[in-house]
Amino acid sequence: MHSDLNTGSTDSSPSELPPRLNRREEILEDYGDREFLFLSESEYDEAIIGVAHRIGQEDVIAYDYNKVCEIVQKNMNNADIMEVMEYVEFNIMGAYVGERTPIFVDVV
Repeated sequence: MHSDLNTGSTDSSPSELPPRLNRREEILEDYGDREFLFLSESEYDEAIIGVAHRIGQEDVIAYDYNKVCEIVQKNMNNADIMEVMEYVEFNIMGAYVGERTPIFVDVV
């Protein structure tokens, strides 16, 4: 499991920190050789909220459902939100591709 706990080290100045990776790259770096399934279009990477851990099951990528809808709505030329939700639920969330299918979280 990944942890962002502070190690207590104070000898790094902000100018010495490496540039932050995008979320997909960061997860792949942190979790090594695990075979995560991401939505194929990288434009959805900004909707990644993390990795979901489930007892007895594979870890999966977790996406912010509302952010995915915002991205789709923008791509659909600001279509009606009901049309966008139907598209997301049928074409993205409904695309089961095995145990590593991403999950979608309604962040409250």
